[in-house]
Amino acid sequence: MATTTAHQSIVPQFPLLDRTRARRYAQVLLLALVAFTGAVAVFNYVVDPFQQYRKPTWYEARYYRTLQRYVNPGMAKHYDYDTVITGSSMMENTRNSEVGKILNGKAINLAMGAMTAYELRQLLTTILASARAKHIILDLNFNAFAGSPSMQVVTEPLPLYLYDKNPWNDVHYLLQAQTLGKSTEIALGLNRGVYSTNSDQPWYWADHYEFSKGATLRGLDLSNINRNFGQSHRTLDGMRASFDANLLPLLRAHPEIRFSLVYPPWSALVWEDFRQRNQVDVSLAFKRSVFDAVRDLPNVALYDFQPRLDWVTNLDNYKDIYHFSPRISREMIEAIAKGDSRVTPDTLPRSEAILRGLGTPSIPAP
Repeated sequence: MATTTAHQSIVPQFPLLDRTRARRYAQVLLLALVAFTGAVAVFNYVVDPFQQYRKPTWYEARYYRTLQRYVNPGMAKHYDYDTVITGSSMMENTRNSEVGKILNGKAINLAMGAMTAYELRQLLTTILASARAKHIILDLNFNAFAGSPSMQVVTEPLPLYLYDKNPWNDVHYLLQAQTLGKSTEIALGLNRGVYSTNSDQPWYWADHYEFSKGATLRGLDLSNINRNFGQSHRTLDGMRASFDANLLPLLRAHPEIRFSLVYPPWSALVWEDFRQRNQVDVSLAFKRSVFDAVRDLPNVALYDFQPRLDWVTNLDNYKDIYHFSPRISREMIEAIAKGDSRVTPDTLPRSEAILRGLGTPSIPAP
């Protein structure tokens, strides 16, 4: 017993932690965290790299092609336009000034690479809510209507908080590390990443590629064309379900808007690929079903550039089997201005006959 008492007497007696001091310490940490969070939000709001709140005035806007899904909704909300070019990467190589001159309007390009019908609906809803657009031109890319009506091709979720008018969910934008990184780069004048500062052609990429038959055929296995592209199998029911869910309701709900729906002029090799994968019939059936769905809508016009043999059989117009040159992009807009290549009950069977005959035999030998 004495030994135990002696042992205990030499153990230091630490005082209990002062609860008031601990509470104050926690409060200071909390206030510091709130202040830091608030500073980040204010910094991102002021710089606003994705133009969610305003068009930039004190720095050149940066158009990040890999972040089109973040930049486009802000552009739709705050830029001055009455004519919109949108859709997949097939529609990216236009100049706003040139399109505006051809169509007698003020144009903006809001295309997105690998855009699906679901993404198109979200962007169109934002565009229409801005009440600026009078004429919207978009491509009907078959692959955009593959899969489910809510399908996305890119792995990153669509930032829907940037597409609406609800300021409260902008916390995702204001406190996001990606936003902070871009804000810091802009504020410090750092040139990181790939972007354009040309507002007249924000998504233009044609000057980085060769358009020629050699480029189109390079690395291509003509006996298995899809091996290089990996496009998924499409069904008529699936494509029509996506069209009905994502596009048709908007066309019907906005009779005051002129919609020009475009079938892009893919090369003849695309139709050879369709033949190899048993996708010709479903593609043509989808085109007929779309025509039937919109033929009684006076605000909607269909333009079919796929049977343009002078374009699609000349591989010098392409960088790959899908993507055509800026000259073709411009001539498409010119055709829309004139009402050329518009789909009618009379043109449908002729178009189908031409497309069924496309493929490798349609391509002149080197």
